[in-house]
Amino acid sequence: MVDVSVDWIHSWDNTEAGTGHQTLKQNEKFGTYLWLSYDVTSLIQRSIMPSARKASVSVGYAGTYGRAQSSAGKPPGNVG
Repeated sequence: MVDVSVDWIHSWDNTEAGTGHQTLKQNEKFGTYLWLSYDVTSLIQRSIMPSARKASVSVGYAGTYGRAQSSAGKPPGNVG
């Protein structure tokens, strides 16, 4: 089984950020998810556990990218 997903999040500028008239800007955020599973039930039943009902081996990856933030042209925490 193969499970694949992609996600994209867009945030508009927040003009009410900070204590003055700063604008919080955020870049797009992207996410990916990939998961592979292989059914090993028959192998397990034959080799070590005949009573096994369902067994699988899985490996996957999930990651997020982007989403840099800035306010008044500087990263958060450095505005002043």
